[in-house]
Amino acid sequence: MVNLRQPAIVENVVRSYFEHSDLAEGFTNGAVSSLIMRTDMTPDTRMVEAFYQHRPNTGDRNLVLAWEQRVAGPSRKALHDYYPVLKQHRALDQVFRYQDLAALVSILQQQSRNPEHGRS
Repeated sequence: MVNLRQPAIVENVVRSYFEHSDLAEGFTNGAVSSLIMRTDMTPDTRMVEAFYQHRPNTGDRNLVLAWEQRVAGPSRKALHDYYPVLKQHRALDQVFRYQDLAALVSILQQQSRNPEHGRS
C-alpha cells in the first residue's frame, strides 16, 4: 500500500466510499488483503497496525464511522482472525481475488476439523 505511512491521505477515499457504497465492499476487501500481505512480508513492522488504528478528524462523524467500518474494524478482524488461518493453510494467495474472506476462513477451518472433507 503506497499510503501506508500516511493514512490521512486514504481518508478522502474512505469518505467517498461512505457516500458511494456500491464500491465500498471492493475497497475494503482490497485494503484488508493488502494489509494481510504486508503483515506477512514484514511481520516485525508496526506500520500496518498504525495504519488501521489511525483516527480521522473527529470533527467529521461520518468519516470516523466510515474509517471504522471500511478500514479499522475489517483490518482488526482480518489480521487477528483470518491471517493466522490463511497462513496455516498456505492459502495467502487467496487474498489476491475478491471474495468473502470470512467464508474462505470458515471453509479452511472446517477442512482442518474434518481432514477427509475436500480430498479427492
